Amino acid sequence: MHWFAIETSSRQVSMAVGTDATCLRERFAEGDASRLVERLYCELNPNWQQIEQCVIGQGPGSYNGLRVGYAFLKGLLCPTPIPVVEVPSPLLLAAQAAHQFALEDAAVLVLNNARRNELYGAMIRMEGGLPRIEWETVATKEILRTKLPASLNAIVSYDYAPSDLPIFKEFRWLFMQPRAAMAGALACRLNLAANPRLSQIEPRYIRPPVSQAVTTGNPSISS
Repeated sequence: MHWFAIETSSRQVSMAVGTDATCLRERFAEGDASRLVERLYCELNPNWQQIEQCVIGQGPGSYNGLRVGYAFLKGLLCPTPIPVVEVPSPLLLAAQAAHQFALEDAAVLVLNNARRNELYGAMIRMEGGLPRIEWETVATKEILRTKLPASLNAIVSYDYAPSDLPIFKEFRWLFMQPRAAMAGALACRLNLAANPRLSQIEPRYIRPPVSQAVTTGNPSISS
């Protein structure tokens, strides 16, 4: 399976092409997604005659970054739609952390800023080197602390460090941003289903847009 992947949920925008669980080429840079996507795409120069599937980091993460990434991908696929796999960005961060720490089976907390004096936390279980979301929540740091398992192996975040949150400082930390190369590989390794309809793919936000929150009555992710 030849794929094209894009990840824009953090300050690092990345794009990659690969086959099955192997990344063949990746381009990435930090900054404003709206200024970077076209440049990185031209540098990557994917061969669309080979691409069979697209993969995108679904978030939650940067509101503007996710909107740019999804809009860019939908624009690319308008002339010739290709099935799209959406991979939750916390799975990418946990898998990248597990790879760096050589953890096959582990509990990894993905931690990011939810604003309003709250944190977004996702507990990811690594089982045989593959990640799954055990729970996710938006809560104050004190409440989130009470949810942590005794055997937490690592905390990974792209916008916090131990000095920012002393309440978690005794845990092993890793500052990392999700990458398109891991998105493409995980989509294949987890055998995630692709959605053939562009109109149905949507990013996940830490807090949904006001119109969505009013419609669904769901102001935030909860455990």
